[in-house]
Amino acid sequence: MTVLTPPSGPAIPEIDVHTLAAWLEAGTAVVIDVREDEEWEEMHMPGVTLLPMSEFEPEDLPDRAGKALVIQCRSGVRSLAVARRLVQREGHVEVYNLTGGILAWQAAGFEVQAGELQEQAA
Repeated sequence: MTVLTPPSGPAIPEIDVHTLAAWLEAGTAVVIDVREDEEWEEMHMPGVTLLPMSEFEPEDLPDRAGKALVIQCRSGVRSLAVARRLVQREGHVEVYNLTGGILAWQAAGFEVQAGELQEQAA
């Protein structure tokens, strides 16, 4: 795990796609996709929650029930910004950034889906 310290924010731990896959298999992580609706419809990871960066509010996060919170985007840049903003606003939050985003997930051969956005229960 790498820890990135953006020039203007707190250190955010980074995890790779293999770590995320293991966490999802174990049921110990919740993944938030911060890409926009059109990007989601083109390709997304199964079972993740979409909260676009343009509309992101911490109070919209689903109940994590003690699970690690992983923020994901296309390549890892927007998700890092959202994770940093979340820690700055909420204080101590166990939040991770997915290195390489959905592009790395797909490149590693993990499942992705395409399709229209459906209403999600929070």
